Amino acid sequence: MNAPELVTFDEAKRHLRITDDDHDEDIEATRLQANDLVFGYLKSQGDPTWTALTVPPEIKRGVLVMIAYYYEHRGDDLTSADSDAAIWSALGNIVKRRRDPALA
Repeated sequence: MNAPELVTFDEAKRHLRITDDDHDEDIEATRLQANDLVFGYLKSQGDPTWTALTVPPEIKRGVLVMIAYYYEHRGDDLTSADSDAAIWSALGNIVKRRRDPALA
């Protein structure tokens, strides 16, 4: 998916409270993954013309939450399904006003 850039690298790094350059590659990969995930989660309600400056604040917040989650949970701690369910619930609560609901 070619999602627009909703959060800049500098915003992601600042959100993670990282000041050195040692983890820049990981931060960038995580930022891109979280950005694409949140944009895809919105379905048709995601606006491809959004930029990091024009994206609605709750969508930016959702991307930042996912960046932090992905950065802290890199797949080596798959012992708790609760944390995975909690992050999806949190994301849903943050962006629910903008998400295109799924039909069952």
